[in-house]
Amino acid sequence: MALYVNGERIDDAQIEAEMERLRPDYERVFVEQSPAEQDEQLRRWSRENIIEAALMRQAARNDPDPVPAEVIERAYQAYVDEQGGMDKLFENLGTTFPGEQQVKKDIEQRLRLERLLARIGQDLPAPGEKEIRAYYEANIDKFTFPETIRASHIVRHITPDVEPQQAKQELDKVLIELQNGADLADLAARHSDCPDRGGDLGYFARGQMVPAFEEVVFALPVGALSEVFETEYGFHIATVTDRKPSVPCPLEDVRQVVTRQVTQQLRQKAIERFVDAQKASARIEEKPD
Repeated sequence: MALYVNGERIDDAQIEAEMERLRPDYERVFVEQSPAEQDEQLRRWSRENIIEAALMRQAARNDPDPVPAEVIERAYQAYVDEQGGMDKLFENLGTTFPGEQQVKKDIEQRLRLERLLARIGQDLPAPGEKEIRAYYEANIDKFTFPETIRASHIVRHITPDVEPQQAKQELDKVLIELQNGADLADLAARHSDCPDRGGDLGYFARGQMVPAFEEVVFALPVGALSEVFETEYGFHIATVTDRKPSVPCPLEDVRQVVTRQVTQQLRQKAIERFVDAQKASARIEEKPD
């Protein structure tokens, strides 16, 4: 059976390609489903996506207002320039190059679709204070400075000249000195493979250091010393000298960003309403090949 949308045949390869595009994210989220269940749901979603794309393409194509020829020509020349010129374009695409007229036709279709999307969203009212504040509060995690710590460390790298056991034994001795009140910056200057700034790493949030290092230092109270521990860089001793908790950004500091995101959300809803209206009057059929 073949799918037809308002008489336009939809090649099954389009649905298959959409399934493969969606598959990585889908499988990551719906890990509890069996492969058969995943394929069934993916095919339903992909089919709907392709139908909706066809309806938008048809609506754009049916717009009686032409796209000026000079606009298409400029877009075509920009495309050729982006590819490095016509010779480079032929070199890259070879026999798969569809030809100048087909490329211009595809460009016209893209420009028509962009114009349609712009028209759908052009008369939307600006987001109100209630919408802005509701979005900000619902997405406060997006507008929050993460927890940061300031840490210092002493590290001994594992090299062809330094065995792991040797590096650890050296830092075990350094740790005893620190526990007896020695200054970490002084010992870093004498023993660390990264002695700059007395081993001070400055402030950082999670995700900026290797996981094995963060696992240790973010668990330390301010002023505490770690035991000697290992990461992919070697053996370390670390201490946390300051900690700043996560803090939400005030709405006024991120108002422009929030307003832009709410506006995008409203535009997307307007597009969805437009697609739903197109779908309600469309002929969507399954016919034998």
